[in-house]
Amino acid sequence: MESPQERQLRVQLEHRLVVGLHAMRDTLIRLSLVLHDLNFEVNTQQRQAALEMAADCIARSQSSLH
Repeated sequence: MESPQERQLRVQLEHRLVVGLHAMRDTLIRLSLVLHDLNFEVNTQQRQAALEMAADCIARSQSSLH
């Protein structure tokens, strides 16, 4: 049976663990997004395809307005 002090310490440690895991998750998400952005900058084929899709979308949008 744990004492009240041990229980309080365990609860505090659990809370710190959860906070730390959330911080790591957020950091990993940011790193993933940065890596994706860097890959897009390096991958010229992907960048060119995105440029062509955007240009096509703009052209279709402008033609439907006239």
